[in-house]
Amino acid sequence: MVDTLLDKASGNKVVWSITLVAVIIGLPMFFEIGLVLLLPVVVLVTQRSRMPLSLVI
Repeated sequence: MVDTLLDKASGNKVVWSITLVAVIIGLPMFFEIGLVLLLPVVVLVTQRSRMPLSLVI
């Protein structure tokens, strides 16, 4: 992956290429972490509001 990145980009483009790779890899990871952190909140909302879980999600 690094060799391909360096072959395709040079100079300032390397920084932008690394930024793009970080965004592509980072967004799904942050989404997953956010989902795991918010899951207890969603469960509590469904319990206290007595709404079905499928409507809250």
